[in-house]
Amino acid sequence: PHDLYDASMIAKAGQVAKELGIEWGGTWKEKDTPHFQINKDWKAPKKDVAYENAVQKLVVESIIGSPASWTSINLKNVPALISKIGIRLFDVSTYDAAVAKMIESKIINSPSIWQDKKYTEQNIRDLIVKVSNYLG
Repeated sequence: PHDLYDASMIAKAGQVAKELGIEWGGTWKEKDTPHFQINKDWKAPKKDVAYENAVQKLVVESIIGSPASWTSINLKNVPALISKIGIRLFDVSTYDAAVAKMIESKIINSPSIWQDKKYTEQNIRDLIVKVSNYLG
C-alpha cells in the first residue's frame, strides 16, 4: 500500500489540484500539504474535446510529440511548436516565416499577437485547433 502522506505523491496531487483550480495547503505560508479545498463557486473544468482531438491529430502528423505535453500549455514551448508547424505545413523552419505563412493561409487572423509573441494559452489552443482543421 502507498503511504498517504508520501511527500512526492502529495506534491503531484497538489500540481493536479492547481490545474483544476483547487486550493492546496502546500502553497500556503504555513504549509499544510495534505489539505485541499475548493471555494463555493468552483466548477470542474469542462473538457475541450475539439482541442483534445486537435492535439491528437498534431501528434499523428508529427507536429506534437505527445498529448501530455500540451494538456497544460507551457508558453515556453510555443516557438518550437510554431517552427514545427512551419516545417510540416509550409517547408519553412523559422518562427517568423511560419507565422507569416500561417497569416497568409488564414490560420492566424491576429498577426500582431504572434509577431510580438503576446499570445495567451487560449490563443495557443485556438491555433492548434485551426492547424488541425487546416490539415483536413
